[in-house]
Amino acid sequence: LYQREDYTTALAARFGTSERRALSDLVFAQPALKKELEDFAMEYLLPELETALAQSHVIIESPLLYEMGGWAERFDFVLALGCDDETQRERVLSRDNISVEKFEQIRASQLPTATKAAMADAYVDTSVSLEDVERQLTAMLLPPAIPWLARVKGVAALAVGLAIGYFAVV
Repeated sequence: LYQREDYTTALAARFGTSERRALSDLVFAQPALKKELEDFAMEYLLPELETALAQSHVIIESPLLYEMGGWAERFDFVLALGCDDETQRERVLSRDNISVEKFEQIRASQLPTATKAAMADAYVDTSVSLEDVERQLTAMLLPPAIPWLARVKGVAALAVGLAIGYFAVV
C-alpha cells in the first residue's frame, strides 16, 4: 500500500503523516487510533486481496492474516513462519531501532507466534540456521519417503511404458 500514491496521500490527510515510523508512534501512543488505522488500510487492501484471490496459484504474504478477521479461511494453505520470543525481540530491536517498551506494545497487539503456528496448516521455525529452515521447507514440500511406494511407482511407470510401446532403463 505504501507504494500507492493515492493511499499515502489519503493516509497523510487522515492521520497527518504517511511516514511509517511516525504512524507507528502515533497509534501505539493512542491505542484507539490503531483500530482506526487498520480499518483505513483495509479499505485499500481488501479490494486488492479480492483481485488476487480471483486468480489461481497465488501466494500472499501477510504478517497479520489471522488478525484480519476470517481471511485465513479463504486460503487453501497457510504457512506460518516464526521464531522464539527472544529471537524475535533481538531481530526487531536491531532492525527497527525501537525501544524495548515500543517492541512490547507492538508484540502485545498481535497474536502470539504459537497461536498463529497452531492455526496454520504448517509452521516453519526461523529461529534456527538458514540451512535448518531450508530443511524444514524441503521436508514439507517433498513427499515422505515410503520404500514400497517408490517400487509401486516404478512398476506403474514400467507398465505404462510397456503399454504405450516404450520405456527407458535408467
